[in-house]
Amino acid sequence: MSEPVTSQNQGNGPVVLRIVLAVLCMIPGSMGLLVLGFLVYAFAAQGFRLIESDKELTRPYIIGSVVFIGSSVIAVGIILRYARSKRAPAASLCLAIFFLIAVMIGTGMMQATFDAGDSDSWLFLIIASAFAILTGALPPFLHWWNARPTA
Repeated sequence: MSEPVTSQNQGNGPVVLRIVLAVLCMIPGSMGLLVLGFLVYAFAAQGFRLIESDKELTRPYIIGSVVFIGSSVIAVGIILRYARSKRAPAASLCLAIFFLIAVMIGTGMMQATFDAGDSDSWLFLIIASAFAILTGALPPFLHWWNARPTA
């Protein structure tokens, strides 16, 4: 006779590992948030204009900070997608809104670095912003959207 197979309780180990992994994945995003926050503060302190010598210098910082925030949002969104919590979809929605705001702030600041007649840079900025929103904010939003209870 064979004995019945019982499933063992895994405990809280996988949950704790997911939390630790999510915290580690948020480190680049928090650094990007600090840089973006400093740039927004400096931008506002200068009267929502950039000094001509600062225009070329701030572009890599804006792009880098949004990329760091986006990488953290994507990584934490993947972790939340496989979380078993009932609150994971709501957290994914918060991530999507947070990244959307970060992209909008970065796009607004990047517009201040362009000259008035530079239409190629404007077009590239719009395409890059749309791509960032599609890759960073849409997946967490869809996680929330698909998890909503239907009527």
